[in-house]
Amino acid sequence: MLHVTRTGLGYVTWNTNQRQLQRGLVANTMRQLHCKFCEYASRKTDRKLLYSDDVCVAMESKNPRAEVHVLVLPVKHHGSITALTRKDLPLLRRMCDVCDLLLRDRQVEIRAVGFHRPPFHSVEHLHMHCIGGKYRPWLQTLRYWSGTPWFVSVTEVVDEIKKR
Repeated sequence: MLHVTRTGLGYVTWNTNQRQLQRGLVANTMRQLHCKFCEYASRKTDRKLLYSDDVCVAMESKNPRAEVHVLVLPVKHHGSITALTRKDLPLLRRMCDVCDLLLRDRQVEIRAVGFHRPPFHSVEHLHMHCIGGKYRPWLQTLRYWSGTPWFVSVTEVVDEIKKR
């Protein structure tokens, strides 16, 4: 029998083998059990959404690193950029369109649009960071610098997918 519990730190413990998984990470068939972003995407919480359609949703980051810091995430669960295939390229295009729309509406300069590369991502649900306007102090924004091993632009992700 599979028994799932949560610890105070937000970790999921599978009692069948006592394996601890990263916060938010569960098997696809059980993803809704603990994936907070799945709850947001399926509109099961009171979290304010800036944009919503059948493909993706957008919301403000809880920890903004710039004047504007929006997260765009797909409604359908994808673990991270490493789970994407060529079939997901239209999804990335749609996410970019939503990001562009939201940043243009706020009339801010686009600073960074991209993803954290595993294992540097904080939530095991694909989400695009759309950052615009003035950055917060530089050290706080280091996680979102393009060209680093931990943050990759959408263009880099698309190129990686096409090479697979």
